[in-house]
Amino acid sequence: MAAAGMLAVCWIAARGTLGRNSMAGLRTRAMLASEQAWETGHRAALPVMVVVAALTVIAAITSILVIGNIHAYLAAIVAAVLILLVGVVVATIIAGRAARNV
Repeated sequence: MAAAGMLAVCWIAARGTLGRNSMAGLRTRAMLASEQAWETGHRAALPVMVVVAALTVIAAITSILVIGNIHAYLAAIVAAVLILLVGVVVATIIAGRAARNV
């Protein structure tokens, strides 16, 4: 699941195990300025990513439970995708602000 993968990357970057890179993690100009900014930004974004992952899992489980009703199934899938997209944008904004304050 995409949310679990994004949560794992954010967690690893917040711990300092995943350094600045061009492939994985939340990347803003402020976060890429230093290793400290990178870790600080990911630590700030981590609570948001936990909530996003939990809500996405709930939406995914809902989609499984309502599989007989195509409209409810599609609504649950759309909800999961929107939660993920909005959550990543919010997490990136929070991370960038935290990194700028370092």
